[in-house]
Amino acid sequence: MSVQRLSRLLCVLLLAHATTARATTLINVTPAQDLRTIIESADNDTVINLSAGTFNLTRNAPFNQAILIENKTNLTIMGQGRDQTILNLPADAQFGFYTGSNVHDLTIENLHIRGTLPLATNTHGIGNFTGTTNVTDVRFSGLRVTNTAVGISADTSTSGTYDGVTITNNEILGTFGLDPGWGYGIEVTNPTNVLIADNLI
Repeated sequence: MSVQRLSRLLCVLLLAHATTARATTLINVTPAQDLRTIIESADNDTVINLSAGTFNLTRNAPFNQAILIENKTNLTIMGQGRDQTILNLPADAQFGFYTGSNVHDLTIENLHIRGTLPLATNTHGIGNFTGTTNVTDVRFSGLRVTNTAVGISADTSTSGTYDGVTITNNEILGTFGLDPGWGYGIEVTNPTNVLIADNLI
């Protein structure tokens, strides 16, 4: 094959890739900004890059969560590392991140989710109730979750869809409680195609 023909083929391949790849919006966020509003109002195909520092979150309706993620496709929330980016939850928050319905291709990585003691409820670092459905391809990785009742959970009903769950390389330290719904490092109910590996609990 001639060099000219090879060059033309390469250009065609690059053009095909460029036209099929999804454009992604990058949003850089500091603790001085409203993280909850930024995430909940983000468009599909967005990377939210959290700076180093401590983000102090509040409890919100409808699930007593700090941040609600629903009706999103291709959303990444990433910190600068679990020693650098810290999300503080109030003692009365039941969830840090609540994974609602209609979520596809979600990544949360490289940050620290920290509850506040003494806990006023069974706080989950990341989780949801079993009413959540139509969720596919979620990844929780490189996280540290501390001072919670449940570190990370992924739940749906027996008729729901929660497919493709990867929970890897996380540290879940200091889970509290002995009652049902308390004291779990990682908990899953009815999801399919689940990988849980290399977590320290």
